[in-house]
Amino acid sequence: MSDRASAPQPPIFNLQAYSPAEIKEAVEKVGVKKADLPVAASLMLAVVAGGGVGFGALYYTIVASDPGLGFAATRVLGGLAFTLGLVLVLVGGAELFTGNNLIVMAWASGRVSTATMLRNWTVVYLGNLAGALGLVVLVFLSHHLDMNDGRVGLSVLNTAAGKIPPDVMTLFVKGTLCNVLVCAAVWLAYGGRTVTDKIVAVVLPVSAFIAAGFEHCVANMYFLPLAWLLIQTGHAPEGGRRLGDHGCWNSPQPRSGHDRQHRGRRRHGRHRLLGDLPRGLRQGAPRREVGRHKSSTNTRTKDDDYVAAEHRLGAEKEMPVGKGDTVQQFFTVLGKDRFEINVAPWGEG
Repeated sequence: MSDRASAPQPPIFNLQAYSPAEIKEAVEKVGVKKADLPVAASLMLAVVAGGGVGFGALYYTIVASDPGLGFAATRVLGGLAFTLGLVLVLVGGAELFTGNNLIVMAWASGRVSTATMLRNWTVVYLGNLAGALGLVVLVFLSHHLDMNDGRVGLSVLNTAAGKIPPDVMTLFVKGTLCNVLVCAAVWLAYGGRTVTDKIVAVVLPVSAFIAAGFEHCVANMYFLPLAWLLIQTGHAPEGGRRLGDHGCWNSPQPRSGHDRQHRGRRRHGRHRLLGDLPRGLRQGAPRREVGRHKSSTNTRTKDDDYVAAEHRLGAEKEMPVGKGDTVQQFFTVLGKDRFEINVAPWGEG
């Protein structure tokens, strides 16, 4: 019988996290595996990841739509809700562009070529975009944004409007800081042995970059197209933040004669308020006096029709005004052919 001690066997149940050296080795191995995936497989998994992050952004907007929450509470709770996106990606094994940036570790050790790494990043980025855009269409058609009396849609618009004004360098730095925390979350997740470990590991880094207002490129693939779609289809709720002069969205909402007269003055630094309707037509706002807008000539213009329609709506005191009714009543009185589109009210949700 040999006196030599047998090698220690690993415990059946090990609750200890992997060491940093073990995490490094795991990240490199996974990086090689991801880089060697066929293009079709990478693309499909990237589509899943784009939709997953979009669901996290959707969850965030529900929290952000609550007007009773303060600034810090909205950011922190919204960040916690957004972690759903990265959990779906990590646990489900999808391909996310920001997480796949860790392939650079396998590249640095010489286990992945530059061309292979860049190919993976390109395919995964395009797949993330396709997945996010697909979710945008489904969310729009579901009228999910009509929840909370339209405040969920308003939250999407305000979030998107806040992403437009910063300059390119600011956006780049915000994106870099965001990806530092995303990669830290992925790194910590590889240190966990169970699904619970991985979920707990991603919560703080992910919620931190949301609370700090950093820019996640895949999340923006959801927010910006969805806000654009709301505006272009005329379903933008009233009360949204102004789109900065860095934005290029053209709201199809009707404009008053005063706006058309001063269009040239506002060509530079133009700010268009979402839901740019007459103040007298907005729910809860005082009606304007028609006398203030009388034309200086005897020729009847479209502006006179505009004011007359406003006066008629104000005279119908018993007309119920509900969600979306104000806009629909306005277009019904004025006629559909006077504007670019016909804005229909959202469903009751």
